[in-house]
Amino acid sequence: MLFEINLLTIIVMADLGGISTYLANQNIAVFHDGLRPLYSQYFSGAMDRRALFATSFALSFGLVIGFGIPTSIAGKIIIVHTILLGCDILGTLFSDSGNRKWIATAVGALFGILLLFGMQAITDIFSVLPIDFTGNLGNVGSLIIVSFSVFPAIAVGYQAGLAKGAIVLALTMIIKQFTALYGRFSFGTVQVALNADGMALLFGIVAMVFVAARYGKKSSEGTASAFAVFGKNIERIRKNIVVLSIAGGIV
Repeated sequence: MLFEINLLTIIVMADLGGISTYLANQNIAVFHDGLRPLYSQYFSGAMDRRALFATSFALSFGLVIGFGIPTSIAGKIIIVHTILLGCDILGTLFSDSGNRKWIATAVGALFGILLLFGMQAITDIFSVLPIDFTGNLGNVGSLIIVSFSVFPAIAVGYQAGLAKGAIVLALTMIIKQFTALYGRFSFGTVQVALNADGMALLFGIVAMVFVAARYGKKSSEGTASAFAVFGKNIERIRKNIVVLSIAGGIV
């Protein structure tokens, strides 16, 4: 890996795993965007803890195995998806009442440490093989990265209509291809290479925010009702601002 395993990295990974699992267990914050909206059903009683865990596992496990771990091995650094998605699973595995939260936190901390040493062990094993294919492992998650770039166009189409969504999608693909062809240049002796997927995603996000801002001005009543719906979530964030700040600092 690109980092050295020492006492500091062990402490950081343990703290990150522990506090992220605590946040998920206490229903304060989760990393997976697809899991977050389901908490309203859990809070209302329409979904029990077992169903929440099953959903979290189904949503996150494939991303960890198919994207997080291969990309981490290829990049020789543990990307945040690998640990935080795992913490979502562990957090929902345990009950959010009583002392179970401390058990979940301890398990999350242990997971962070095991992930640190496990990824290093996998990298060391691959390094002694006759063929070095670790760089190609990054291609395993390439389709997921492309889907991230396409998502803003879908959001624009949902809010502003199919035509505008198609325009954003077309421009996103053009920017991706243009960057792949002409995204390398130099400043003196410094070589700069722009990431095609990153530039496509950046454009998509800017387009999505721009469209949302324009249509938001036309629907002030809808905005007010949205704030009313998420009022409890905002209050929950305010109550846990300290632990969220600590988690952000560790990340």
